Amino acid sequence: MVEAGGQLSGAFTYSTDLFDASRIERMIGHLGVLLEGILKDPDTRVSELPLLTEEERQLMLTQWNEP
Repeated sequence: MVEAGGQLSGAFTYSTDLFDASRIERMIGHLGVLLEGILKDPDTRVSELPLLTEEERQLMLTQWNEP
């Protein structure tokens, strides 16, 4: 991660033997949700911060939770 001009940018390096690109993209999304949660309420405990994207949350609540 590098800060420049008030913004953070970075790159992810990972083992393609262990992870595929779609998994890393999901993990990047989780990191983004986590960081947004920290910015919204910096006093929130880490264990209480969200990780799932809204799309994943809806998928869990609807499609994966069908009777």
